[in-house]
Amino acid sequence: MDNVSANTAPRETIGFIGLGTMGASMARNLILAGYTVRLFDLVPRRAEAVAAEAAAARDGVNESGAVGTASAGVGLSCESIESLVEGASIICTSLPHPPVFVSVSEDELLPVIQTGTLVIDFGTTLPSETVRLSRAFRERGVGLLDAPVSGGAGGADAGSLRVFAGGTRDAFNRATPVLHSVGDPETVIYCGASGQGQIVKACNQLMMGLVNAALLETVGLGMQAGVEVELLKQALGGGGGSRALLSTILDRVTDGSGHEVGVKALQLVDYAKEADHYGWNLPLSRAMSLFLDDAERVVTEANRLSPSFLRELLMRQERDGDTHDR
Repeated sequence: MDNVSANTAPRETIGFIGLGTMGASMARNLILAGYTVRLFDLVPRRAEAVAAEAAAARDGVNESGAVGTASAGVGLSCESIESLVEGASIICTSLPHPPVFVSVSEDELLPVIQTGTLVIDFGTTLPSETVRLSRAFRERGVGLLDAPVSGGAGGADAGSLRVFAGGTRDAFNRATPVLHSVGDPETVIYCGASGQGQIVKACNQLMMGLVNAALLETVGLGMQAGVEVELLKQALGGGGGSRALLSTILDRVTDGSGHEVGVKALQLVDYAKEADHYGWNLPLSRAMSLFLDDAERVVTEANRLSPSFLRELLMRQERDGDTHDR
């Protein structure tokens, strides 16, 4: 990891909570940037694995056969969040979905966290909850920076994530070396006050989810009307822009994975509820939320069991078609 070299990284000790696919890679990159990182996950072997990898990177030869680097930091596996907090001046979280970060903050961090600590939330949390928790942390003399990321497992592994940061400018400045260790400095963006990072992440999710939904509905219309997928690709695919994106979706349908194409289904539901809270107009998200409200959850997306939009389009057409035939 070379976004931040060991001789420029500040020597604050970091606590990292949540070591799934994304979190483990981010924690590893922080260690390789020269930080001491205290590690915790509900699955202890995850913390132990990151700590062992860090030791190999520092002292020996890692699994790929590369010689270790003495400039790497240290990974320390912790038995609890309370023990992780001890001695950590920056605490990072990478938790699977909004309620988890809320519960960890309220039940595990706020009771024990020390004044002067900075919390960096790399997960996707509802903006309203971020603003509320920011106030609670501030009352304890603790800063909260919402810093949701985009780029998937590949970006986390390469340290090239997009990071959308919200909080005070001082908190962002303090966190910047950490953020540059997990993301591309060109795409680590300060978005404004607390919650604004989550707002920009919401825009990111709508951009991807609604575009996929529109393309799936396009394909679904043809399929419901009896048009062959290959004919749709020949007629509509190819080239650039939306046609290239449609070709990708049609390829997924052809290879049998079209039902797994994600539309950020449950996140769109969350954002539709946030729209009610803030008075935003999100008509497309609201329509998606209503359409998928009682849909069976059959695919995994954003760490949650979610509906399949294409499956719902086609199954409902078959069901409604039976009714219409009568």
